[in-house]
Amino acid sequence: MHSVRHENASGRRRRKFGNNTMEQAAGLLLIGVAVVCGGGGSQQGAANLIVELAALCYLALFPGRVANFFRDGPRFLVILTGATLLLPLVQLVPLPAAVSAGLPGHDLVYSSLGLVGREAAWWPISVVPQRTFMGWLALLVPFATLVAFHDVDRKGALRALQLLCLLGVFVAVLGGLQIASNNMLAMPYGEARGGMGLFGTFANHNSSGLFFDLVLVAAAILFATRPMGLALRIAGAAAMLIGVLVVALTQSRSSMGLLLLPAAYLGWSFVRMGGAGKVDRRVLWAGAAICALSGAVVVALLLGNARIAASLGRFDELQDIRLLIWGDSWGLMQRFLPFGAGIGSFADLFQIHESLEYLGPLRAGRAHNDYLEIVIEAGAAGCLLVLAWFVWGLREAFAALRKPSDLATAGYVTMLVALAIQSFVDYPLRNLSLFCVAALAVSLLVARNGDKREGNSQ
Repeated sequence: MHSVRHENASGRRRRKFGNNTMEQAAGLLLIGVAVVCGGGGSQQGAANLIVELAALCYLALFPGRVANFFRDGPRFLVILTGATLLLPLVQLVPLPAAVSAGLPGHDLVYSSLGLVGREAAWWPISVVPQRTFMGWLALLVPFATLVAFHDVDRKGALRALQLLCLLGVFVAVLGGLQIASNNMLAMPYGEARGGMGLFGTFANHNSSGLFFDLVLVAAAILFATRPMGLALRIAGAAAMLIGVLVVALTQSRSSMGLLLLPAAYLGWSFVRMGGAGKVDRRVLWAGAAICALSGAVVVALLLGNARIAASLGRFDELQDIRLLIWGDSWGLMQRFLPFGAGIGSFADLFQIHESLEYLGPLRAGRAHNDYLEIVIEAGAAGCLLVLAWFVWGLREAFAALRKPSDLATAGYVTMLVALAIQSFVDYPLRNLSLFCVAALAVSLLVARNGDKREGNSQ
């Protein structure tokens, strides 16, 4: 009886959100603001503030949805989200000098305080509290996205995917204008001006490349799950081929490598659609053959293009400064274990710990490995949180793949896998645009699996 009441209540929540155009429009607006304004990274405080204010406005305007998430959302996800939001706040709690001075790495703080006669001052776990507070504000963006979409209906999920594809077109067009001016005009962020690659609304070409990878997966989900004829499928495949070329123009090696994921997902979807009888196999194979032939012709024509050649040539440059940064970051991690240095503190602390023989004209603001940076900043607690998120992701992925005919769930898993893989060599979740898209993928996966669990319980 209790499960029946839960089903009915859950069904009412989904219908309510699916039909409430104001809540849904506000959630979609948040995604749009995040993609347009949130791609500059931690150095762009004003642009990030716009995105954070948008998230705060959503949470303030719809407190019922916040209560709904904590009351009725999946327990494991709610606990993980709460713990993630709580961790930076715990790191900001002032501690007596007798405790704080004894924390690993805090000799840096108290040697400085001693110079101004404040040896007895209270200090939190975070070595750089203002950075940690800014990090907590940034977490509100993916949190608001989870609140907005965790119980979205299928129509709402479709709108979100369509918006993501439209934003991809906008970013690609902007990037095309930038490339036409040798990246001197229409550049939102000064540090990317004159650089190589396609940036769009991002300051980092790896971030822009990964964004287009995620857009390609979103397009592939629509391609695989929406009814359409052969002509429309061929047009959609041609559009995705253009997306592949856009990824190549970003000159991000990791993003070009990750193109295997949307390709694998699309191929798997073709097989599933043919096996399930949703589409005539002859139509699918004909469409696949035409797309493959078209792709081969286009690639052959573009191999002579200087920018494409430069992108592919980057795979010959296997020497990478990341290896040197990782070596110094490992030592920094050991210095602050087990409590960590505080969320957002890496950029300030790495300069102190950087080896003199590795010094160069550029400043390393990130560890270029998000997992390593999380352990540096959040210590053992951060490591446990990352592992818990992986456990949650694996559980949801297995739940999604138990029903292989549901192609959308596998697509959402593919998006999360792409983010997780690039996090080994970059820092996608330090970017509010990608953090928001990651939270959207989590939300759509949760909503879809929730639908299936309810359907099974009936």
